[in-house]
Amino acid sequence: MYSLELVQGTKSIRLHEAGFWLASPLKVSSPEIINEFSRIDGRPGRILGNSSHEKIVLEAEIEFDFNLDAQYPMLRDQIMAVLSGSEPFYIREMVPEHVRVSFEKPGERTGAMGLPNMRYANGKQYLVIGTGSQVFEQIALTGKGTATFETAMLPYAESIGTSKLINDNGVDASSGIWSFGMGLQMKEINRDTWVYKYSNVPKFNIYNPGHVDINDWKQYCQITITAKQSASSIRLVDATGGVFILTRDIKAGDVIKISQPYVKVNDATALHQSNYYFPVIRSGQNVMRVEGITQYDIEFDFRFYYGAQKIRDVEVNRWN
Repeated sequence: MYSLELVQGTKSIRLHEAGFWLASPLKVSSPEIINEFSRIDGRPGRILGNSSHEKIVLEAEIEFDFNLDAQYPMLRDQIMAVLSGSEPFYIREMVPEHVRVSFEKPGERTGAMGLPNMRYANGKQYLVIGTGSQVFEQIALTGKGTATFETAMLPYAESIGTSKLINDNGVDASSGIWSFGMGLQMKEINRDTWVYKYSNVPKFNIYNPGHVDINDWKQYCQITITAKQSASSIRLVDATGGVFILTRDIKAGDVIKISQPYVKVNDATALHQSNYYFPVIRSGQNVMRVEGITQYDIEFDFRFYYGAQKIRDVEVNRWN
């Protein structure tokens, strides 16, 4: 017994609450890999020029029950309409929190089966759009059909929660937002990996538990620097050695927000006063530093992305 939560803007729909269920866990493909090769005439082999990911395909086997044959067309049309919209939405896989089974003795009735509480399966979501067409069929008093989706922007799963949520509340496995397999560290092992806000330090560590570097405007990432003193410029050096530079006078109390492709100071556009470089947050540990100012607060709020990992970065103990 499985389900999906569909999220678009502030609206969310949980299929099981409307009487629809998944007959099996959500089927998720690996990211489709697009390779580009070149070759030299007269020489054997070929040279890999570029390799990138294009999309993920997901399939949901949906079922629903009804009491009268006349209900089937209405329920079929309802679920098909919900899944056939032309605007992207998020899907989140849900599983039973627990299933309680009551055995009956001959002649004994334990009552109607109670529906289990549902929780998020793995703390991840996909931004998708329906693809192709869906066909449902009636089998006795059950409707069955398969809905197919493909990712609408990034070919990765992304975390439901963000780094700010970890910084403010820690990692609560019972919330369903965080799960094993997300690369999250135990507080007792490395407290540094739970900190995404620092003040007045020469350097600091930002931990990205996801598989994918944060370096694309399609990824959610916002860096906020609050100045506590005046400065003629500010520089943020990331773990790759790249440097974001803001070349303008800063006063105490100014708030700088870096969110690709935007740079703002006190909500006013300041991209033209920067060097047009946006900090990269690599998968894993990132030692960074702020230059040009010593009195400041800095906060990182970003999601974690999963589905494509460099073999050299794999830590086998993180699979458990």
